[in-house]
Amino acid sequence: MKALIVTPFYPPHVGGIQRYSAGLVAELRARGWDVDVVQGLLPPHEAGLKRGAFGERLFSLPSRNVLGRLAVPMPCGETLGALRHVSVSRYNLVVVQSHLFLANVLVAIAASKNRRRMVWINHGSGHVPSGRWFLDRIISAYEHLLANVLGRIAGTVVAVSDEAVAWAGHLGFPAAGNVGNGVDTELIHPPRGSRDDGPLRVVFAGRLEVSKGALDAVRIVGGLTGVSLVICGDGTKAEAVRESARHFAGQVTLTGEVTAEQVHEHLADADVLLLPSTYPEGFPTVFLEAGACGAAIVTYPVGAATLICGTGGGWIVRSPTEARALLTDLAREPARANRAGEALRVLVAEKFTWPIVVDRILDQTRAS
Repeated sequence: MKALIVTPFYPPHVGGIQRYSAGLVAELRARGWDVDVVQGLLPPHEAGLKRGAFGERLFSLPSRNVLGRLAVPMPCGETLGALRHVSVSRYNLVVVQSHLFLANVLVAIAASKNRRRMVWINHGSGHVPSGRWFLDRIISAYEHLLANVLGRIAGTVVAVSDEAVAWAGHLGFPAAGNVGNGVDTELIHPPRGSRDDGPLRVVFAGRLEVSKGALDAVRIVGGLTGVSLVICGDGTKAEAVRESARHFAGQVTLTGEVTAEQVHEHLADADVLLLPSTYPEGFPTVFLEAGACGAAIVTYPVGAATLICGTGGGWIVRSPTEARALLTDLAREPARANRAGEALRVLVAEKFTWPIVVDRILDQTRAS
């Protein structure tokens, strides 16, 4: 069996879609599949890497970074070689991760003879914000255009959450199902023992970008008694976050860019993952990573938040004031957070590991 994973970026590049792609690859390789990965490649990562950590073949589209997040492939020999390889190959499964990237759509066009086994996974739940109204309109038109092209090529459309299913419908291509997100089985920790004394330990993990929530996290935790905050990540808003955090030295710590393993270490020590994001998240991987480590969730109502928190794994808040009040209560009674973290740990183990997610994706492809 042979699969093609089309992803805008791939590890060591950091991000949710990157981890999703790597999770799919690891599980398919564990089942004995041959796997090709076509990735957008941004400097300073070197082109020409032919094998990944799981034995997958890597093909790169050297790209320019536009608007801080969009990989636009450059016309060069490596790009043409990757597209040529895909165009002559036959696959039992083609997974296209998101419609937002021109590189993904170009690869999907090249692989279009495999359309009956091509799955577009929608990872969003709204238009990507830029913070500028005129640019938002351009991005909206761009998103609808690429979705229209990809939706006509892919044989199956699925999504990672109910919110992402609804957004695929808005784009004109109703999703056949919700396949969810996943984590490595090995990442799931045993139940936590007794908690050490000290402040309520809160972690924010994500890109420091517009609407992702890092600045709100500082404003929420800053000045609260008995609560500490670690912010893991980097991005274009890093300096603004650092400036805000300076007012709360000793309470708020910034790590800068860290590896996924380092994020997991912080989450394993945390009582709560705080994600006050207004970004159109589909299903934040960090929800599952926090749950796997036994941490509870406090989040704004982003994609999959209702699913995660509705089963007792955390709390949905709708304003900084509401979040501050909740964290103050949890600081007085941290056992509540530990109970929620354990409920989420069990949920992740039962429903959101990669073997389960890959089965869902394969079932949807066969159904088509």
